[in-house]
Amino acid sequence: MAWFGFGKNTNSSSARKTEQPVVVTSIASGRISEETLTALKPLSGKSPLVLAFVSPHLEFESTMSRLRQAMPWAQQLIGVMTAGELSSCNSQLYHGADSSWDNIVLQAFSPTVFEQVEVRSVPLHCEDMRAGNVRSTRKERVDKIRAEFERLTLPFDVNYQNTIALTFIDGLTASESFFMQGLYASGRFPCYFIGGSAGGKLDFQKAYVFDGTQIAHNKAVVIFAKLVPDVRYGILKTHNFERSNTSFTIAESDVHTRTVKSVIKNGSHEIVPLVDALCEHFRCTPERLGDALGKSSFAVDIGGELFIRSISGIDPKARTMSFFCDLDFGDQLYLVNPRDFADATTQAFQRMMQGKPGKPIAMIANDCILRRLNNADKLGQVQDFRDIPVAGFSTFGELLGVHMNQTLTALFLYRVPAGASFRDEFADNFPIQYARFREYYLALQINSLERINHLQSTLVDYLGEYRTLLHTIVSSFEKVA
Repeated sequence: MAWFGFGKNTNSSSARKTEQPVVVTSIASGRISEETLTALKPLSGKSPLVLAFVSPHLEFESTMSRLRQAMPWAQQLIGVMTAGELSSCNSQLYHGADSSWDNIVLQAFSPTVFEQVEVRSVPLHCEDMRAGNVRSTRKERVDKIRAEFERLTLPFDVNYQNTIALTFIDGLTASESFFMQGLYASGRFPCYFIGGSAGGKLDFQKAYVFDGTQIAHNKAVVIFAKLVPDVRYGILKTHNFERSNTSFTIAESDVHTRTVKSVIKNGSHEIVPLVDALCEHFRCTPERLGDALGKSSFAVDIGGELFIRSISGIDPKARTMSFFCDLDFGDQLYLVNPRDFADATTQAFQRMMQGKPGKPIAMIANDCILRRLNNADKLGQVQDFRDIPVAGFSTFGELLGVHMNQTLTALFLYRVPAGASFRDEFADNFPIQYARFREYYLALQINSLERINHLQSTLVDYLGEYRTLLHTIVSSFEKVA
């Protein structure tokens, strides 16, 4: 066991001479006890928030119950099942996640970081989808979630300058986009929603979130955290992809199963199966398409930035592809190619650190399981966060304004003295980013209508051409008669 900042194998609160704003530890489930976890307890006596990132090989509900009993001083204890843990307790950011493992990463915050913390669970109304019997349309689903947001109340005003909404979603609901659309439709809670979908074993049977009282089945757990006046936040969003010159427009898809059937080839009106279009591009058979794609992926463009959409499966016989994010008619889907994983992370972190008065006091990391799997040989090269109290997890999807894959979305907290300069691209430009995220869904609808109108116009033109041809054919028949 390693306590960040105090050396290894330290379990006494006396090791802390002064209040630590954030403390991170990694322990095995067998070591859960009040005595073992006392070093996480703030000197002031209460922690407004403790995050627990739990191995999927542990019995989740009983583990969270034991943690809650061992930390009566934790005013809010939120647990997330992982597909692998991340923390600053080891020599590298990524904890081992091979075979079966017993590990829990805990991150405790003192009152010197958060002034107020309120936790709310938002029902996602996805039971029909999980049962394989879709009954609600996308609009009906979004409207139900919008109504849930409209019912939520908080004891403080939400201001993007001092409030962040840490969001962890039941990882098997396939409802992240519906959740964000419902939020934007409500017009409430103007701040960043950042987090991820709970992970789990790769059999995709369980991916739980604990809301402080119970497992939040088919829900999103939102932690509205108001920062103390001298704490500011920064946000890191990074992936290791760059766009290619190949793109397609989605023609036929299912947002509930996240399956894409066909696309419109750019420069033509031809609608073809996405699998066929990619096979033509890579000059391969459908059975070999996965190999041809390799570590390449796909993305959509929002405000000039790429948001990754990862493949979850290819059906060569049906000529369909499924994704870990939903795609809709009119979406422009870009083929993106991988670049160096460690370099991309370092460059993004260095850019993010510009304009900051010092190093962060905490980092909460949401990192896609596919980043871990596809870059297993590079994980040890990510050394940028060694001196920061980091905790986080490998997710089944990341959230930052919209849903995405194969991306690290991280929240950083900084102590900023009065009068000190502080700049952050995300924090300073929330109104612009919020508008981009919200308009993305509106642009999809407009895009769809434009595509439909264009196809209708093309059809009318073709009919006009065929009318003349038909007239010629009829005249020829009359002559023959």
